Amino acid sequence: MDASVELLKPLVADGEWDRTLKQEGLWLSIDGIGTGRNITTAIGSGTEIAGTSAKVASVCGGGIVPILQVVGGVLVVGSALRDTIPKAYEEYKGARAEYEMAVFSRDQEKLDYAEEGVAVATLGLANQSLYCSMGGGLIAAGTTTMMGPATAHLMGFNPVVGAMAGAAAGAALGGIYVLRGGVVIGRAAYNLYYLNRFEKEFKTALAVNEETQECLEEAVEKALAVINKPGEGSLAQQRRIGDAAKITPETLEEKIRLLEKADQELYTKKLQQKVSLIIGIAMVIGGLASIAAVVFSGGLALPLIALISAIAFTAMEGIYATYDSSYLFEKVRARLYKPSQEIQDLRALHERLKLQEEADSSLSRLAE
Repeated sequence: MDASVELLKPLVADGEWDRTLKQEGLWLSIDGIGTGRNITTAIGSGTEIAGTSAKVASVCGGGIVPILQVVGGVLVVGSALRDTIPKAYEEYKGARAEYEMAVFSRDQEKLDYAEEGVAVATLGLANQSLYCSMGGGLIAAGTTTMMGPATAHLMGFNPVVGAMAGAAAGAALGGIYVLRGGVVIGRAAYNLYYLNRFEKEFKTALAVNEETQECLEEAVEKALAVINKPGEGSLAQQRRIGDAAKITPETLEEKIRLLEKADQELYTKKLQQKVSLIIGIAMVIGGLASIAAVVFSGGLALPLIALISAIAFTAMEGIYATYDSSYLFEKVRARLYKPSQEIQDLRALHERLKLQEEADSSLSRLAE
């Protein structure tokens, strides 16, 4: 198989769609363009605040930034229409199908999990729709700027639109960022709510009452029951433990490895949502600053507010790049992750009991 179409991730729930190397490269390109655009905005705003070079401020604000806005916007819209919106809709359809089956079964627990899935998928579809709108806003803001006084003064032609048009486009884009940031925050907070609740139940089940083989096996089975409670292979299970949901253990050793994998995947899921929460907050701050630049300056963006907005968006794009890269995110996760104390205790007890069993077996053979 060609490396460009090799799947990096299987299709699972909660936005963790299959992606190819080309798709991931596109997303990282968008992140890179966004980072470059916001750094350029920060340089132009900082130069304007310091009053050191009107030429640099003009080149940044009237030349480089609008071009990067249009290029980035085109890539965002293309990525949304071709990849992320169809996959978010596919996820939504899967959640709706699971909900309809839960209604038919009249099982309240299944219905609760299915309602959770519909809520998450709905927020995901809204997020991707706003992602597409954000691309349209970038194109509009960049085009308006290139037709306005800033670029006209730089390039030596008469402006087609006034400064207010560019300010209005910037404010509209800021509003989209605020809306999308709010959706991202809400989705991450909701996911963290049920992940934390699941984690508490999972760790409680892992507790071993006495250091005996029977108590160890009892704790393992209780923890497996918690994992399988949402339904084996269900979207609800995948939202909690990801790839661990695909493992079917038989021996005690395999069951403990599954619990270790589930602990790792649960940490990964929580880390993803915490990163999303930070991204959403940065979106809201940057969007509000973009709107404030218009509201408090009569249509002429204040350099200080523009600088704050650029810093917030630069942080957002940098975090997004880590999140969008399978390689970088795995590196961060591997560095941060430590098995929970409950999992460590379970593994340690299992090893002690194995050694004790081997020692007892050796003594029995010597006695014979």
